[in-house]
Amino acid sequence: MRKILKAAAIVPVVIALTAGAALALNQTSGQGLTAEGNSLGFNAKADLSGHLTYVTHDGSGLVVFCSGYNSYREGTTAAGFLRVRVTATCEDATGTTIYLKAYFIDKGEPGTKDKVLLYLSYDPAFKHNAELDPNAIIDAGVIQEGNVQILNSGNTAQMVNR
Repeated sequence: MRKILKAAAIVPVVIALTAGAALALNQTSGQGLTAEGNSLGFNAKADLSGHLTYVTHDGSGLVVFCSGYNSYREGTTAAGFLRVRVTATCEDATGTTIYLKAYFIDKGEPGTKDKVLLYLSYDPAFKHNAELDPNAIIDAGVIQEGNVQILNSGNTAQMVNR
């Protein structure tokens, strides 16, 4: 009986540790030049931690900093590539709030076909329909340089929100 009670006490601890370890494996990171030739560096984790820095080179002077995320969702594209969607409330270089919705698609190594679809807006309503916002800043397509890497624990349908 004592062995059964001991095992019953250990099982929940093992399950909790395993779930925590699986969550820790779910992350997306990358760096390089976007489809529009802007600089991007990011690290997004399923626990909603991480950062993103986006710097335009088109003369607008737009610089975006994100510290943490509002949501992280893993999935796959129709062609079977890993895809992560994140949303975040960020700041530009002046400290003004700017909203981000981004999709990262990992098409394998060396990263020459990886995609980033980046949507930014100063409109708080943007969080719900980023792609439909006529004033959104959009930088979407195959990256020019760099790499997107998605590491997951095998669960391609995980979604985390705060």
